[in-house]
Amino acid sequence: MNYDAYIFDVDGVLIDTSQSFSLAVIYAVEKATASTQFQLHHYNSLKDISGFNNDWNVAITGAGWIIFYPSTSFESFLELVIYKGNGFNSLKAAIPEITDSLIQNVSRLAMEAYGGITACDQLYGFKPTSIKIDGMWKNETPYIKKNVIENILPLSGIVTGRNKTEMELGFQILGWDLPEPRVAVSDNPKLDKPNPKKLMQIIGELDSQTPIYFGDSIDDYLLVKNFNDQSEMKIKFCCVGKNNGIPEYDYRVNDIMEYFQKYGVKL
Repeated sequence: MNYDAYIFDVDGVLIDTSQSFSLAVIYAVEKATASTQFQLHHYNSLKDISGFNNDWNVAITGAGWIIFYPSTSFESFLELVIYKGNGFNSLKAAIPEITDSLIQNVSRLAMEAYGGITACDQLYGFKPTSIKIDGMWKNETPYIKKNVIENILPLSGIVTGRNKTEMELGFQILGWDLPEPRVAVSDNPKLDKPNPKKLMQIIGELDSQTPIYFGDSIDDYLLVKNFNDQSEMKIKFCCVGKNNGIPEYDYRVNDIMEYFQKYGVKL
């Protein structure tokens, strides 16, 4: 079926970030704690939980585990965080001792690792002082480029956990762009996924009646579920890549190109 609006998550869907954000988080945690205890499988476990779509929050959580619960397994620590509620606020409930200074320091280290000396100033407005590498963003590659998707760009939108400057960099990597009203970035935690308000605005901007959303995380699934619960219109959900704890979807593909090839969308 051809839809009249195609809304995309970015990381893991349009752009291969397997060697960027995750490595930046792990590097930042190591720098903040002088420990290599936090590894990729810990990162992935957090990303499978709603409320941890923001990678800097993942980094803070990893550092919090090592600093405040050094003798507790990560699985037990995670159970405690989940028991306290949902998302990053549950971390602060689990670790009342965590300070704003620690949160800011770990976030900055993650930004330095991701942006590096090549893009940290452009992305975050400061030059790296602790982690002086080229930047993990340079490992990112597009899953799909403009010359392949060009015909549906007029029908396309973005809902991402990236901030505005990170998304601008993402468009550079993709080699294409979209008008600002059709791009929802992370600029207010209350409006981040799985809050469907920005998704509703983009679908309205596209004047869509039959939209589809492509995502790869539990928060992407909940974004679509919340939209469908709160709107008279229904949006289909395509799970891209591993299902990452996503309980249900309308389509599932290994990568974004598989969807277009398998379901006969004319590009």
